[in-house]
Amino acid sequence: MEYYFTDGSCKSNGNPNSEGGFGIVKVDEYNNILWEYSERKSPTTNNEMELMAILTALKYIKKREETDCIIYSDSAYCVNLINNWMYNWKDNGWKRPKNQEVKNLDIIK
Repeated sequence: MEYYFTDGSCKSNGNPNSEGGFGIVKVDEYNNILWEYSERKSPTTNNEMELMAILTALKYIKKREETDCIIYSDSAYCVNLINNWMYNWKDNGWKRPKNQEVKNLDIIK
């Protein structure tokens, strides 16, 4: 089993001069670091960086054709989005309740 730990952050979140980044660390069952990656972006938001960390991990997993792994995130937004919200949003034409726009849809899809 291999584990991916993801995180994202943003200074001046959502402002035109915001600066953010994300990181990923892949470890084995003995906590040996097998791979790590980070990236920066400006302007951005915290949620975008949290999502980009997960998306980048998923792309890496797919490229390596891994099947026995777990991705961890400390973002309630991402965990709720992936486990619950996105299925309803998709069924509703990618709209949130009250016909609100889904932010970060380019990453989510």
